[in-house]
This record gives sequence, structure tokens and C-alpha cells, in this order.
Amino acid sequence: MKYLQKKRNAKLAVPNVEQGVWLNYLLRTHGYSQQDVADMCGVSRHMVQKVLYGLRTSHKVQKAVAEALGYSSWQEVLVIGKRVAA
Repeated sequence: MKYLQKKRNAKLAVPNVEQGVWLNYLLRTHGYSQQDVADMCGVSRHMVQKVLYGLRTSHKVQKAVAEALGYSSWQEVLVIGKRVAA
């Protein structure tokens, strides 16, 4: 019973759709797909999707995305995205 109560009260992560769409666009323009990034990291495409949309964090995936886009870090990718969105 306590398990169900905790599950009902748990906060659900809200996807950052704008960030996810933007990062997918950037990956595509650089010639990469989510599956390509997943293969580089040894994770599932679904995991890459969750990281792109801000639902999960994975240093390995974030680093691979940043490198694929030609940036040195995940933070740099996010800063560039915020500048473009503004």
C-alpha cells in the first residue's frame, strides 16, 4: 500500500520539447541520428532520446552528443541552444 501511495505522489519529469527538437535538428544537420549516438555510447536509442529531451542524464550520452556537434561540453551545447531560442 505504501508503495502505491509513493508512486502516486511521485513527480513526473516534464520533457523539454523545445530542447529535444533543437538537439535532434542539430544532430541531423551534422549527419547523425539518435541511433548513431546510441551506438557510439553503447546505450539504447530510447536512452539517447530521454537525455536529449531532459528526462534523464547520462554523462556518456551528453559527451557523445557534444562531440558529434563539435562542442567541448554538454553545457556549451545548452548555452548555444538558449542563445538561438532567445
